[in-house]
Amino acid sequence: MADFSIVYGAALAATKELYPTVTEDAQRQLIQTAWHPLKLSTGAVDDSQTSVTAGTQNAFGTRSGQRTRYFVRFRVYVLGGQPFRIRIEGEASQWEQGEVPTPLRGAAIPPWLEGRTDTLRVAIHKRLKEYAVKLTSTAKVEKKRAEIPLKDVSTFGEIPPPAAKLIALVSQAVEGRDLNGLRGLISADIEWAKGSHGADAALAIWAADSTTLAALGRAVDAGCAQAEKDVICPAAPGQGPTAHFRESSEHPGQWQLISFY
Repeated sequence: MADFSIVYGAALAATKELYPTVTEDAQRQLIQTAWHPLKLSTGAVDDSQTSVTAGTQNAFGTRSGQRTRYFVRFRVYVLGGQPFRIRIEGEASQWEQGEVPTPLRGAAIPPWLEGRTDTLRVAIHKRLKEYAVKLTSTAKVEKKRAEIPLKDVSTFGEIPPPAAKLIALVSQAVEGRDLNGLRGLISADIEWAKGSHGADAALAIWAADSTTLAALGRAVDAGCAQAEKDVICPAAPGQGPTAHFRESSEHPGQWQLISFY
């Protein structure tokens, strides 16, 4: 379990490595980057400064290109006491030549913002992974599964009993912020964001941002339903992230959390 100085120092170093211009205030437990310019080019984002769109012909018969710039900045909070939590808030904005910069909010939030936020989370936790707790053995996880009686899982809906037991364990692990116990309940190839896989990365991100764990708890506690080979939670997805559980093809009867985003 790391002291504040270690957690804050790791967060600061990782942030500065990706976004060199920052202001920081250890007393407020806050690290904030300046607005950093990005480029939107053929659907991808890189670290150049400007995107040039087609110009329009003016009264003098020449074309003047209109320049659009995209910017990103982050606020990184080191919250609580031991164990400390990392919360990252990202913002994007757009500026066109001759106009006032426009914050991108709601439906206008660009898809690349979430990916860059996750990249920063992983970078911070790579610096902190030596302080991670040891993982629970599979045997201990199976023993804990067997200890949950069926009467405790009825609230999860009409789903296979082994899946309900697994979901009950996930709910308990989330409630207790037990990432060590949760590790044995998720697939090694879990999809924690669209197109992003891996249990270690998922746990690093969930440890960094407790709001994701809270969302997982709300999803399973809302009730679940069978959807072909999977059990999904909540039973009526569409509002917020969805958890997908599936029986292992290698170990019949054993269910795992295979995706949550």
